[in-house]
Amino acid sequence: MTVSRSQMLLLALIPIAALAACSDPAIEARSTRQVAEETINSKLADELDLGDLVARCPEVNSPAVNSSFLCMATTSDDQTVRIEATINQAGRIDLATENVVRAEALDGFESRAVADLNGATGSQLLESDLECGDQAKILNASKQMVCAVNNNNQVYDVTFTVDDIERIQFDLEVARLPRQ
Repeated sequence: MTVSRSQMLLLALIPIAALAACSDPAIEARSTRQVAEETINSKLADELDLGDLVARCPEVNSPAVNSSFLCMATTSDDQTVRIEATINQAGRIDLATENVVRAEALDGFESRAVADLNGATGSQLLESDLECGDQAKILNASKQMVCAVNNNNQVYDVTFTVDDIERIQFDLEVARLPRQ
């Protein structure tokens, strides 16, 4: 899987190597797993603006530079965020979400989808006719997210099956019947 810089959470996290140098015994006792989970639960949760996250990461006994491990975080509405945690050269943890379309990327998805729909159907949809919201979207296990398109005052579900978040590559499926 390719993870772009724009998907990485590059925060000044507590260096793993510096944990042993800290004078606070509570900090010294924190494992790589604990540091990753605390960072996900606080800083990543704030950045994604999806509400509270509860992270679960595996125990990492001997963290090596460039080694990665997969963490999962659950939202308050039971959605799961997949996060790749990587120990970088400075001994810090870089976090990259694997199944989140960030809020700032939604406009790109909407624009491309409207262009694709207009090209495929000959319709005259405006970008404002397709709405995915203004909050990050968590892709389901099938790598899908659902948005809405307003066509002639009827609203239809539009399902995006995302192949590549960074390159904004997806397949679209518009519901045959409008929402009730």
